[in-house]
Amino acid sequence: MAIQRRLLVIDENTGAQKWDLAGALGSKVKTQRQKRLSRVVGEHVLPVLQKLESLAVKDKANVQPKLAGRGQEAVEQDDAAIETGLMLFDLAVAEGLIVFESKGRSLAKPGRMPSGPVGLCGMTIAEVKQHYLHLATQVIMLKGQDEKSKGILQERIQEMSAKTVADLPKVRLLAQFHPAALAELNQGLQGKLEQMLTLEEGRLKLLAGIHPTRVLRPLRIALKKHFQKVLEMDPRYLAAIDAGLDHPAKITAMGEDLLLVDDPDVIMALGAWPMKETQIKEGAKVRHQYQTRIAEVRQQLGREFELVLNSTPPVVREIGTWTNDQIGRFKPYLPHLGASAIEAMLPLPFDHRLGMLEGLWYKLGRDFIEFELHNEGGASVVRNVVREFKEMEKRGSAPNDLKTVIQNTDMFDGCMRRYLR
Repeated sequence: MAIQRRLLVIDENTGAQKWDLAGALGSKVKTQRQKRLSRVVGEHVLPVLQKLESLAVKDKANVQPKLAGRGQEAVEQDDAAIETGLMLFDLAVAEGLIVFESKGRSLAKPGRMPSGPVGLCGMTIAEVKQHYLHLATQVIMLKGQDEKSKGILQERIQEMSAKTVADLPKVRLLAQFHPAALAELNQGLQGKLEQMLTLEEGRLKLLAGIHPTRVLRPLRIALKKHFQKVLEMDPRYLAAIDAGLDHPAKITAMGEDLLLVDDPDVIMALGAWPMKETQIKEGAKVRHQYQTRIAEVRQQLGREFELVLNSTPPVVREIGTWTNDQIGRFKPYLPHLGASAIEAMLPLPFDHRLGMLEGLWYKLGRDFIEFELHNEGGASVVRNVVREFKEMEKRGSAPNDLKTVIQNTDMFDGCMRRYLR
């Protein structure tokens, strides 16, 4: 059955009542605007949309109508019905089935939405659609929540709204988040939870799986004003934080330095660093205090901690085993060492690593230490010395004082010949 054109014409008199405030005054009073909008939608627009829906699903037995046989109140309490209504409204306007006029003149070209205020309510079409998108958002987010969670959520999402009908499936994904997760996200995003709706559905599903108190809360505390970057993190990186930093104290100990790590495997290596728990009695209560090795090393190294974060996972794991004394002794060399050079010396006992570096300083000079150990050439010298030392160990002739041997003999000169003057 063909539909006759112009099923509904909406103008300044549509839905008007004798008791309405006259003229522009009524359209400026918010309560009056809402009442007029509700009257026009319920008495005029909804019946048209129901007719269109019935025609659309007529031959589709497996499609359940969302609007048919339902009153305005029921429709406005059902997000799926609102979604269907908005899509049918756009179709009706595009096909010229619903048109807008003022004083007998069309407010827009056929198939296009008018940009200014329309009808009795004095609202623009964009404002009307946003009203219903906001309504649908609230219905979705509060559906199925217990009274306590509903009260908490209402406060946090009262300003939140989908921007388009296409956002509503994302809102439904967001509604699956634990209320505690939504609370942390809302606080971390400084009350702008609607930013979540700019994400792809796959990323929303990923974030929904993050534990609210073990991971999201410490991330919010650690990243502070940079918490929004959680929304952009590589999925492998988020998975590494979840699996590797297996206690909230480890995440907060990292602080904003978390954003300096590029390699998820480095996060896993940092997570392997030890943590101590102590119990402090405070009257009848016991408070748990956690001291992480991450916090200790970060404090001791200061700005050089970033050098650790840019190292390879084996190096990071190794540094996590060092004592404070060992870190203090190695710290002066850390800014001059590339990850390859550090990794190359790991087979040596700690004291021999320092002895080798001190010996190379005296043998090849300060410039070699400060500039070459960042490069492959410097790292190859370290590898050669370590390999030669391990061969000596097998023969039982390895020196006890590697510094003195490198500095005062030619025993290791073959390992560094290109740098000898």
